[in-house]
Amino acid sequence: MQTEIDLLKQCITELKVEFEVKNSEIPELRKKLIEFEARNVKIHKLRKKVVEVEAKNTKLIKQMMEENNRRNARIEILEKNKMDVTDRVLTLEQKHLQDNITNNNSSNFNSGIDHICKTNEDKEMDIFLVDINKKNIGKDIR
Repeated sequence: MQTEIDLLKQCITELKVEFEVKNSEIPELRKKLIEFEARNVKIHKLRKKVVEVEAKNTKLIKQMMEENNRRNARIEILEKNKMDVTDRVLTLEQKHLQDNITNNNSSNFNSGIDHICKTNEDKEMDIFLVDINKKNIGKDIR
């Protein structure tokens, strides 16, 4: 019986040692748990921030696409206007050449007239076309 009691005491002592070892691990495990929870909170905040940034980027991309579409439409209009102005300039140049030819032929009859008389409308159109041409050249230089 004495041996049985000794065996039980030895078991109790071993269990106490094991219990103390396990108890000493608990604070370390609690510390690790707190660290993991803190990391988890940081990860959650970062994921939320990523979602916000992605939403903002999507909005900005949409705005840029809309702006590009407006700009492309404006470019098309300006190019069409440029073609119209170019056609008008060519027409006026042809008219001017024809007028010069006509004036040269008629100058045989009217030798005192050395200049071409233009209507106010033609003069205004010439001024307008020169301005447009200057603007187009400026844009091409840029």
